[in-house]
This record gives sequence, structure tokens and C-alpha cells, in this order.
Amino acid sequence: MRSRLQLILGCLLVLSLQFTVFAQKPKQLTNDDFSSPSTTAPSNKGEAPEDKLKSLIISLERSGCLGPCPVYKLTIYGSGKVVYRGEKFVKVVGERTTNIEREKIEKLIADFEKSSYFNLEDKYEGGPTDATSVVTSITLGNRKKTINNYHASPSSPAILRDLENKIDAIANSGQWLQ
Repeated sequence: MRSRLQLILGCLLVLSLQFTVFAQKPKQLTNDDFSSPSTTAPSNKGEAPEDKLKSLIISLERSGCLGPCPVYKLTIYGSGKVVYRGEKFVKVVGERTTNIEREKIEKLIADFEKSSYFNLEDKYEGGPTDATSVVTSITLGNRKKTINNYHASPSSPAILRDLENKIDAIANSGQWLQ
């Protein structure tokens, strides 16, 4: 009889604990919940932690328009490797690779942070239908974001177009475009 009573009391205790857990209000997630914690302090000011550079992938893809807009894609890796794939209205069609210095990669990461890239909208659209679109993305640590920016959109921010141009400049894409 005593063991039955203990079993019933134990079950009631478990049920009350489960009710307490499920009755709690869920936490509202914020952007801070998705940012990677800094586990490695940079050795120099402005230097990105080594583990973040290993996961870094930045891409920029420009689409066509009704005119001769260059169509190509750039991918920049934390190792410094840059992969270019030209499709049309470019000087070099096909794939090319090169390398850039770590300092340029760190500068580009700083430019992403300065532009508040992770707080920008995922898509800017609307406006005349003859402009180019640019898709940019970054993977840095456990954070990832992609933005589709239609340049004719009235809401397309200048800071995003500036960042797109900085990606081109740091990757030296002009060597394949003109």
C-alpha cells in the first residue's frame, strides 16, 4: 500500500513540474540570440577571431538587366580565396580564382558590421523592371544573412549598394569585368 502511495505522489510531482515548465511564457528571441558569442579575443584591435575567419563566406551575385549589365558571381572565403564566375557582358567568361590578403578580409567584415548588414531587410523590390539585382550574403560564425537588392527599388538603401561596391573592390573584380 505504501509503495502505491509513493508511486502516486511521485507521478503527481512529475506532472506538477511539467505543468510549471509548460505554463511559462516563451522567451521573445532577438538578434542578440543569433549572434555568435566571442570565445576568442582578437589579438590586435580590428582583427577578426581566427575561428570566425575559417567559417567566413561572402558572396555577391549581379544579375542582368535590359541592357548590357555584367552578370557574374564572386565568392570570398575566410582563407583569402576568391572565386569569380563570369556569365555575360564581362571581359572574362568562366571561372577564375585569386587570393586576397587577410587585412582586406578583415576590412570587409568591418564594412559589413558598419553597414548593420544583419539588420537590413532580406529583400528590396519594386520600381521599374529594367534594373539589375544584386544578391549578397555572408556567413560568419553561426550568423548567416542573404539580401536580394533590386537596384530600382525605391527602398534600396545606398549603404547596401556601397557595400556591394566594396565587395567588388576588395575582390578586384574589375580585372575580369572590363
